Amino acid sequence: MKQPNQAIQTEERKEMRFATPSFAKDKNKRSFIKIIIFNSINLVLVIALLYMINKIPDLASKVKMLRSEQVAAEETQSVGVIVSEVEKYSSDIENLRDAFVDETRFLGFISDMEQIKAKGVLREVSFPVTDPVVDSNKNVGLPVSVVLRGSITDINSTEQEIVALPYLLRAINANLEAQPDGSYIARLGMFLYVDEEFNEN
Repeated sequence: MKQPNQAIQTEERKEMRFATPSFAKDKNKRSFIKIIIFNSINLVLVIALLYMINKIPDLASKVKMLRSEQVAAEETQSVGVIVSEVEKYSSDIENLRDAFVDETRFLGFISDMEQIKAKGVLREVSFPVTDPVVDSNKNVGLPVSVVLRGSITDINSTEQEIVALPYLLRAINANLEAQPDGSYIARLGMFLYVDEEFNEN
């Protein structure tokens, strides 16, 4: 006959025997679910990765095309800016070119100076040399001597009138002398810029 103590131990062993497989089954079941979830996530990631890998060439070609369009647009814009700058400066160049006197315009300069001379303050215009000379800036021109006589105000206004003529003139020197009658004589040395073909014929 079994002793009561022994009977309790036997019962506990039976319970343990039955409890152990049940606990192991739950543990295996949880592990199996974890593996299925992990593999499902991996499968989704692999599918997404394959999709993206297949899309990379399309995206790269789109990026390349957009970059080409951007570069073309920038070049077109740059060309437009350059063309507008050239057009803007072309008129300035033409105006500057017109400021340099050729032989025909030289006659116009003489005529304009004669008109100013008729007003009475400009007394003399002369050209110390007949052939153009090169100045310190390597530009070609003719030295011009101008003599003015009158009040300071008359001399200044006549000088401004000469400088305002549509020719490129540069003052080189000036000398002002007071006269006994209260008037002044101004002697101006000027440089009239001419084009490079002036007086070649």
